[in-house]
Amino acid sequence: MIEITSEAQILALIQNLNLKDLFIFKHSTRCPISAVAFDEFRQFADSYPDSANFTYIDHLQYPEISKLLEKTTSIKHETPQVIYFSHGIVKWTASHNAINKEALKNQIVKK
Repeated sequence: MIEITSEAQILALIQNLNLKDLFIFKHSTRCPISAVAFDEFRQFADSYPDSANFTYIDHLQYPEISKLLEKTTSIKHETPQVIYFSHGIVKWTASHNAINKEALKNQIVKK
């Protein structure tokens, strides 16, 4: 799993969406709901490492990256939030308690 720490990094990922599916998790390290969702996300990524690129943004440390992602995708910002891209487009997004291993797995099975 890769931490996104720069605007250039997020733009490069978005520009290369046709190469491999991508999950982006936006995490708030002070939120207990985000901690649970992030744990689910990590477990899912560990179980299906070859299914997509798995990335995360520490929203509290890099809020400008979250804002850029919102502007680029037109998806309203939330934390915790996961955005799934497949074949270059957003296929799914979820936030808070809707982020769990089963919901994440359903996205790669739908492909």
